[in-house]
Amino acid sequence: MVLDRLCENDPDESHKLLTRKLPTWHEQDLFSLAKDVGQGDFVNNKCCQTKLDKIWLGETGPTTRVFTVSADLFLIVS
Repeated sequence: MVLDRLCENDPDESHKLLTRKLPTWHEQDLFSLAKDVGQGDFVNNKCCQTKLDKIWLGETGPTTRVFTVSADLFLIVS
């Protein structure tokens, strides 16, 4: 619910948070963490889906590691 609320109020900032490297978690982003702990349902969140759409369509910022996110998502889904 927190991610939903953030995405409603500030979608750009929430999308940045999804792909931000987290020093505490060995420079992983939230997509990588979701994969590592088996939380494929996390990716079904509307906010995640809109960010993934942007990645898929090439509308990502310079800080988004497209290959890494794509590889992580493949592992989540499979």
